Amino acid sequence: MRFSAWHAACLICAHVGIAVGVQNDVASTFPDRPVRILVGFTAGGGADVVTRVVAENLSQRWKHPVVVENRPGASGVIAAGLLARAANDGYTLGSMSASDVIVSTITPKLPYDFTKDFSSVSQVTKVPFILNAGASQTMASVKSVGDLIALARKLQPEPLKFGSGGSGTVTHLTGEMFASAVNIKALHVPYKGGAPAAADLMGGQIDFMFSNAPEVIGFIRGGRLRPLGVTSPVRLAVLPDVPTVAETVIGFEAAQWFGIFGPAAIPRPILEKLNAAFSEALMSPEVRKKYDEMGVVTAPGSLADFDKFVRSEVVRWGKATRAIDVTGQR
Repeated sequence: MRFSAWHAACLICAHVGIAVGVQNDVASTFPDRPVRILVGFTAGGGADVVTRVVAENLSQRWKHPVVVENRPGASGVIAAGLLARAANDGYTLGSMSASDVIVSTITPKLPYDFTKDFSSVSQVTKVPFILNAGASQTMASVKSVGDLIALARKLQPEPLKFGSGGSGTVTHLTGEMFASAVNIKALHVPYKGGAPAAADLMGGQIDFMFSNAPEVIGFIRGGRLRPLGVTSPVRLAVLPDVPTVAETVIGFEAAQWFGIFGPAAIPRPILEKLNAAFSEALMSPEVRKKYDEMGVVTAPGSLADFDKFVRSEVVRWGKATRAIDVTGQR
């Protein structure tokens, strides 16, 4: 019996059809056990707080636990490395952000390729930063962005110290860009997340910091932190009396975003189901209410939209890090 090209094509089509059928069957029952979301920073930080809100909602929807697992260290590289090596079944996801993009553009040797080793699942939020003054005696007279700039110039050549959630994170970049924009000296002090940095800010060990709104809004309301400005283009509804930084430093604007990623080869039907689930959760009134109270904007969208956005962020932050000569040393 002759084995023609037509027979070969039929066999290939059959195998493809079987594979697609198996993927669809798996997706139809997904999830049938707990899902974990890796977070590369400490509990209580912006990434952790934002992720737990949507994880709690998904746990209720799926009737299976969605567990947030903190794996801090190396500015998110440890968690991202674990995600890149995880099984491609959709049961291990990662919460990543602009900070992870920045680290990928400035660190030459990573255990993964950010543009090749992850699947983009869903954008979750857009988050403005809040510029807060530290509690040291040096900062006691600082009540505004203008006061901060004036003090920094008065103290030169001694620099003020600013904290961040880690070297190469977006809070680090924002601090560097602010210092460059207003022509002051500032010494960067990196931490393993926004929560420990905020603790030292309240303790007076550092002088100022740009923090993700969710991780400090409670401290501001409790009177433990003194906000000087927000980096959004307009004032936040939750902090109407706090001016924008741009009201003093014309054109200054910065924001964080958080999104959900998976390993690179998650089957398309599972990716689509995950994206739909996150979109539904983000549009629910209870999730919107919690994020609104944190000064956070929800940002659901399609798989294609998020993938395009992430690729544009790689280009954007690559240009920014080269412009201010940030290194990937931690």
